[in-house]
Amino acid sequence: MKMQDFTLSMPHHATAFTNIMTTALTLWREASNQDLLAKQAVMWVIRNRVDHPSWYGSTWHEVCTKKCQFTSMNPPDKLVEPNLRRWPSPDDASWKECLKVVFDVMVSNVPDPTGGATFYYDKTMDDNPPPWAKTYAHTVDVGAFHFFKPGK
Repeated sequence: MKMQDFTLSMPHHATAFTNIMTTALTLWREASNQDLLAKQAVMWVIRNRVDHPSWYGSTWHEVCTKKCQFTSMNPPDKLVEPNLRRWPSPDDASWKECLKVVFDVMVSNVPDPTGGATFYYDKTMDDNPPPWAKTYAHTVDVGAFHFFKPGK
């Protein structure tokens, strides 16, 4: 099945549509300026969380919208508010790539480049990394991001 062959009939598939679109929007807001591999890596963080339900949720939508997890989906504050207002145009090449990455990772057509990571942060935070980074195992760097998983 190809992405262009994937159709939804509403309202029966409303949950699937919500999961796909929320995940694609999260990915686009988090990594629209990154290459394909970095987009896949961020998407795998989302999938790894969905595959291992915890306090951050058990569905794609719950994981993407969990408070204080993905800055692009959090309530407005000085740092993330511009991301909350970002919406892709239908012809945005990065949006189209994000939709494809979401579809590919949801059906597991691409391997996990993160080694099971469930967290990441942007390298621009290297001078002041998030406190949680000290308690997690660094797995890999891809694009502008450092990836981590539980354990040390």
